[in-house]
Amino acid sequence: PGAGALLARARSGGRMRVNVLGSIRNDFLCDGGVELFDLAAQGRLDAFFLGGGQIDGQANINLVGAGGSYPQTDVRWPGSFGSGYLYYLV
Repeated sequence: PGAGALLARARSGGRMRVNVLGSIRNDFLCDGGVELFDLAAQGRLDAFFLGGGQIDGQANINLVGAGGSYPQTDVRWPGSFGSGYLYYLV
C-alpha cells in the first residue's frame, strides 16, 4: 500500500500528499502520531494503511507479535498505535 500511495502521489501532479511515519524523506508531520490523530479528528485524513505482521483471510490484523504467550512473544512488532481510533475516524 505504501508504494502504491507514493506512486499515486507522483502521478497526481502535486495534488496529493502522502505521509510515511518515521520516514526521513516522506514524513511531513513534525510531531508524528499526535499530528496524525489531529488530522483524523479534523476529517483531513482520507486514508491510512497499516503494515500488519499477520493478516488472516477475514482481514484481521495482528500488529503486536507472534509465537509464545503474550507479552513474551517470540516476535514483537510495534503495536497498534491507536489504530482503533483511526479506523473509526477515517
